[in-house]
Amino acid sequence: MLGSIPALGDIARARVLRWGSSCEQCRSRRIISGLGQLLGKIGDGCEYGSGDAQLNLANGIPRFYLMELKKTGLRFKRITHHARVTQCLGSVGAHPWYMAVSLPSIVDPSSQHEGAVRSNAGGHSYLPPSHASVQVFKIDGPRFIKLNEGTWHAGPLFGDRDSMVFYNLELSDTNVVDHTTHVFEDDMRLMILVGRKFTNGMTPTDHGVNSLGADYGRKPALSNTSERMLRVFM
Repeated sequence: MLGSIPALGDIARARVLRWGSSCEQCRSRRIISGLGQLLGKIGDGCEYGSGDAQLNLANGIPRFYLMELKKTGLRFKRITHHARVTQCLGSVGAHPWYMAVSLPSIVDPSSQHEGAVRSNAGGHSYLPPSHASVQVFKIDGPRFIKLNEGTWHAGPLFGDRDSMVFYNLELSDTNVVDHTTHVFEDDMRLMILVGRKFTNGMTPTDHGVNSLGADYGRKPALSNTSERMLRVFM
């Protein structure tokens, strides 16, 4: 004898509860205070919630595309922000890469500020970021980063592959009308150091930072340029 068959509404309600429980277990997210979010995979059927990417695509036509970058290396002098849109970036194949970021510094030019206020051709004003404010995040596995409007960023950066492909969500004209770049001083260059031992036996502890290994196993060459070593947040 067959047991009682639940009503359709009961089946639907039970499925939602199971999916909701699964979503809490598999949703991987991390809010980067003031900068954006690091997000991971979620289960099929998970409903939208606060753990999803909080996007602003209202100021134009969204553009989602794949971009191929040749080996970028782990040194940089330029850092950029987009004032009118959030941006999402992740690697195809989930290979590790790095993003250097600094807090947004868009300001009201009529207010008093410490430092020189600069203007963008798009009409907004901002304070240049300092190299001391830059931090680096390692992004690997099935994860992507969402940058808040105005977040300064350099990347994607990587040094152990000839090329990588990234998916990118921004606006159709972001790189034309909303691309503000700051160049650090001529005598300053920033370098990301990732977790490897140098061939001379030195370790990250010897340098007082959490993760080292520029050029993947070779001690960084000295130059006339001042290089600030950046800690990587895993």
